[in-house]
Amino acid sequence: MKAILSTFLDYKQADIETQIDLFKKLKLTHYMLRRIGGKAIYEMPLDKLDLIYPQFEKIRVLAVDPLLPSFHMDQMDGLDPYNQLLEETVTRVKKFNASYYVYTIPVFDETVNDYNHIVEVITEHIKIIRKYKLKILIKFSDKHTPKMYRYILDELKHKHVEIIFDYTYLYKINEAEVTAYRILRDYIGMLIMEDIDKTGAGRVIGSGEHIPVARIAKRFIKKSFDGYIVLDSSLVELLGTANGQGWFSKLVSKKTKHELKIYNDFIERYTSADTYRVLLVQMAVLSLMFLNKKIAL
Repeated sequence: MKAILSTFLDYKQADIETQIDLFKKLKLTHYMLRRIGGKAIYEMPLDKLDLIYPQFEKIRVLAVDPLLPSFHMDQMDGLDPYNQLLEETVTRVKKFNASYYVYTIPVFDETVNDYNHIVEVITEHIKIIRKYKLKILIKFSDKHTPKMYRYILDELKHKHVEIIFDYTYLYKINEAEVTAYRILRDYIGMLIMEDIDKTGAGRVIGSGEHIPVARIAKRFIKKSFDGYIVLDSSLVELLGTANGQGWFSKLVSKKTKHELKIYNDFIERYTSADTYRVLLVQMAVLSLMFLNKKIAL
């Protein structure tokens, strides 16, 4: 079985109609849901969600990241209210008929010696999510290290709990992606694809020349990874704002000048920087990388 490709679609605060239109135009088979109109799922009014659910009756939702903030272990008095909020959020996710719930482990100090209580809290959260027959993808968060995630996954020993491998997160916390891969490879269910240059600006996959994206992809291909490959491109937002900067910023801001150059380079090569075009170009790169299949541009 080959890996399945998808992308987030919530760029530029897209409403649900815009996202579904992109989903269809890109000919995706699995939907990744995160924000709707710029709002996280867990904070949206229920009456608005009730109008949205029917639109997903014929769409296969791979995973929902409700962007629920992590629980803080130094605020144990708030555990019961947090668990109630988690359950309410899970019921929202379940109504999308999603396969996976994207979960973040609690915030805690990794220098503590006893992790038993932390694992107990995580286990409690996993039980709440599993009560609704959702599988779990753990997302990197709060500067937690690969070793800590490996420890937690080993302790959980749960066949329906996997991890999302996000190499840009690792880069930002100065963790070597090759070491992280070795530590976590037995638990990886999803790979997030993104590319940035040395300034942190988004780039077309494989063109940032700062993170070894091709080498990372090759590692997963060599393993015959059959999980999910998901694009999460900061380039979409960058291109959407770069050309709209004020004239003064364009003259004096190094950051704006750099982003404007990225914008102009993209326009010169691909003629358009609308969201569909930016996603199509990068999905074509991923298709060639992982499926050895060309997508017409």
